[in-house]
Amino acid sequence: MISMNIQSPGDALVKKLTEVPFKKKQIKTGHPSTYADDLKLLHELQVQQLEMEMHNEDLRADQLTLEELHQKHTELFEFAPNGYFSLTPEGVIQELNLTGATLLGMPKGQLIHQRFINFIHPEDQETFHICWFNLMETHDYQVFKIRLSKPEGHQLYVKIALAIGETKRGFQILLAMTDVTMVKQIEDAQTFLLGCSWSISGKDFFCALAEYLAKSLGMDYVSIDKFLDDNLHAQTVAVYSDGHYQENSIYPVNETALRDLIPQRSFCFPREVQSLFPHDLTLEKTSAESYTGVTLWGSQGKAIGLIVLIGRKPLADARLTEMVLKQVSIRAAAELEHRQLEEAIIQSRDKLE
Repeated sequence: MISMNIQSPGDALVKKLTEVPFKKKQIKTGHPSTYADDLKLLHELQVQQLEMEMHNEDLRADQLTLEELHQKHTELFEFAPNGYFSLTPEGVIQELNLTGATLLGMPKGQLIHQRFINFIHPEDQETFHICWFNLMETHDYQVFKIRLSKPEGHQLYVKIALAIGETKRGFQILLAMTDVTMVKQIEDAQTFLLGCSWSISGKDFFCALAEYLAKSLGMDYVSIDKFLDDNLHAQTVAVYSDGHYQENSIYPVNETALRDLIPQRSFCFPREVQSLFPHDLTLEKTSAESYTGVTLWGSQGKAIGLIVLIGRKPLADARLTEMVLKQVSIRAAAELEHRQLEEAIIQSRDKLE
């Protein structure tokens, strides 16, 4: 039997292909990196990181500086000696500092959205309206003086400056306010002393002085007294209480708080004075809350009298009250000593006759 080995054309082709040796193909990827290149790249990255950290530190330092400057400017604004306000064209408070709130006598938060004119004394509101109108018409800087009515009933003299400030939404009114109460009171006291004589006012000096102190300082009781020769008693020469003059009287000094206060040139108890001197009948009778006084000294250095102020409310401004008292005390002491000399001369004449 004859065997036959027959191959198809396809098998031959497969065999031929398998006999061709396989050649690996090498792919070129560029020059291979070296250790030095890696170190250089690492160094560059570290330098960039350091520069970024330094830049961030500078930014943080700048931010802290800006925050400190903002804090300083805020403190300068809030605690400036003047009150600063920004108002709408209708006169409504939009912003203010703490000094402004103190001058108006209310917490800062309660003043926002309130009309500024509500805090002005009724008799001075017309002045404010006129200056406000002039500002709107001319855009010229306005400066004037008015009185404020504080919640506790005290009056405050202030100097107002008005100006127009531009904003992105239009304009606002800028208001600066300075307390000039002390200056005004001292000027008024000087004017009173210059014009207060019998020939000009037609009043006794001490009566006029007692009334002036009561009205200008808001006191309920004012007494001007002279010490008698025994140094144990004092006699009132003028008493002004609750809008009326009272009859003069003699009282024992040792039974009052004045026993320990006379050697002092002045004294001031702004509040709760009755708790300090519970046995003083005058303080009890007048329902005293505050008690202020100044001793009148003669040319020989001897205490010859005193001025006493009593209020039923706590003293609003102790420093102002003391300054006005000291200012008028020099004239009062001179007038009292002059009166005592006149009385002594009259008594001498009576004895001779």
